This record gives sequence, structure tokens and C-alpha cells, in this order.
Amino acid sequence: EGVRTTFATYNFPATLNIWIQDLTFSLPPEIASSQESYKILIIFVGQGGNSRAFVDDIIVPGTYNSDPSNGCLPIVNVDDADGDGVADAEDAYPQDIHRAYNSVYPSANGFGTLAFEDLWPNKGDYDFNDVVVDYRINTVTNASNNVVELIGQFKLKASGAGLKNGFAFQLDGIATDKVISVSGNNISNASNISFTEGGLENGQDFANVIVFDNFFSVMPKQGSGIGVNTNPDDPLVEYQTLTVTVTLISESTPAPGGTVSIGQVTPAIFNYYIFSTKQRSREIHLADRIPTDLADISLFGTGDDASNASQGKYYKTSNNLPWGIDVLQGFEYPTEKNSIDNAYLKFNSWAVSSGNSFSDWFTDQPGYRDVQKIY
Repeated sequence: EGVRTTFATYNFPATLNIWIQDLTFSLPPEIASSQESYKILIIFVGQGGNSRAFVDDIIVPGTYNSDPSNGCLPIVNVDDADGDGVADAEDAYPQDIHRAYNSVYPSANGFGTLAFEDLWPNKGDYDFNDVVVDYRINTVTNASNNVVELIGQFKLKASGAGLKNGFAFQLDGIATDKVISVSGNNISNASNISFTEGGLENGQDFANVIVFDNFFSVMPKQGSGIGVNTNPDDPLVEYQTLTVTVTLISESTPAPGGTVSIGQVTPAIFNYYIFSTKQRSREIHLADRIPTDLADISLFGTGDDASNASQGKYYKTSNNLPWGIDVLQGFEYPTEKNSIDNAYLKFNSWAVSSGNSFSDWFTDQPGYRDVQKIY
């Protein structure tokens, strides 16, 4: 099949301290511009030792017509309607050259649930129904595996709060100049929130997306109750879903800061938090998630909070109880004024152990919950 020619090599260091690594090699011009067919051979050579590695998502740009599972023998035809190098059978957007793949978290068929207690740095009634939002994130990438957009579906379910609360997320490690625009969020009273022209929050090193600035502007209170959907004696208020799109590439043109690869957008970078509409700086994050640049860090260590930045401990009490939780399988929150540990009997054991015990504390098993205290 011709003379084998090496056009790129990479030597891994003897000690590799990162778990995931993206490697990119340029095709030689004579191959990239040729109308001939080429077979690309990728070889791993080891020098001993007992380390292991695996490779995933090998992408070779161009029109391919071979089947790797059959010795790379040519197949009859590969349909690629948009000409992006991704076969229609594998392309989630076969008519769109700018998009190719979807990556949905936690799943395409379900939502995770975020629930917060809003009286931090004090525990308050600890019923975790002050802001309850279901979420699902779709990361859309192009044929080069660069992120085109993040599409978040946020289903507002309940708020038993006396305060007006906003809800947002920070993309940890993603600079603001990596984002072109934000759309689909609900901003009703932005007098104390400043936005960039593209819709991100001003004054932040990392991209911050305000999903809504006041829960009750999206789901108004009904009657004289304290909140929405936390008292089972009150009528259910219909859930409201906001679909928020964060655009990183527009018509193949990336943001000024350059592209973001799919490897940089893991679930771990989504740093969800709530804040007081009247006091933007009073942020409440999930346990051990960093505050944003606009958070009032003078509140750390006050009230019931035992945050210690030098130890990487944030938004926890002295015995590790959090003010926010993320349940990937979904979560049935407590009714108004019923502390979560009285509704979910294994919650405290889970939290105090930093998640090592009763990781299934939210499931419906004998001895795990008091159903009379759950909405």
C-alpha cells in the first residue's frame, strides 16, 4: 500500500500528572490537499513499566471511506450531507456543518436536581426547598470536537423562601472571552447586576451565567403562602422551564478568546449557586465549590459556616453539612419547615462522612425517609 512515512510523533513524559490529554497533529499538506486515499496508522510504543492508558475520539478530518472494524477496508459509501467530515449516521446535525455531536448531562431522558437553603451563613430551617431547580445540560460540539454551545434546561419547581433569590452558574476555568453570548435567561431586576454586551456577568474572571435573578418573577407566589410548591395543602403551581444557551462559536467563528474543546467542559466545571436578589454578593454554592469574584468572602466563618479557603473547604458547617445539594437522579424535596434530616433520615450520616456513608440517602428504602415530610 505504499511506503510508510512518519509525519508526527509525541513522547509522553516519564511522569504524567494529568489524567486526560488532548493531542493534535497537523496532516502534511500533500495529504491534506490530495484527492488520493491514504491510510493513517497510529502506533503506541511502550518502554516497560506497568502504567496503562486508553485512547478515545480519534478524529481525522476529511472525507473518509473506510471501516476500522474491518481492517480499514473501503466501504461502499458514507453519506455526509453537510460535508463536515462526520458521517450522517454519526452526526446529530447532518444538515448543519457547524454542529456534529451532543453530549447530555446527566442524561438525555432525565434531569438532576439542585436544592438550596438560603439563610447561609446560618442554617435556617434547613428544609432545602428555598430554591429547587431541575437541570440538564447539552454540550454541542462540531466536527473538531470544539464546543459550539451549551444548552441548559432549567426547570423551576419550588421556592419556600421569604427572600427573593437568583440562580446562576459559573464555568470554572473558562474565561469570559471564550463566550460570545448568553440567551434565554430571565432578568427582571438587574439594577445590582451588570452584564457584558454578550450577556455574561461583568466583573468576573470566569464566565458567569445568571439563569434568573428572582425566582418569583418566573413563578409568582399564589395566595398568601410563603412560597411556591412547598405546602402540600396549596395548589400546585405549574413548573416553568428556562432554556439558556451559552454560545462559544457562531457560524464557525469562535469567541475572541479562542475555542474550548470538549475535554475542557466536564460536569465538574458547572459551579451552581444562588444569591439574594437584594444582595448579589451573598452567594450560596454547593459544598466545596469556590465562590465567584463577586462573592462577599467576609461572611465565611460567620454564623454556622466553617469555610476555610486554605483547606479548600467552602459552604459547610463544622461537621460538613452543606447549604446546597446536587442529586443526579432527581430529588423529592422536604415540605415547608421540615428539616432535610428529619425527612431523609440518612442525610446527616452522608454529609458528616463527606459522602462516604449512605451515598444513596435520597432513595426510597425502608428506614431512609419520612414520607409525611416530603413534598
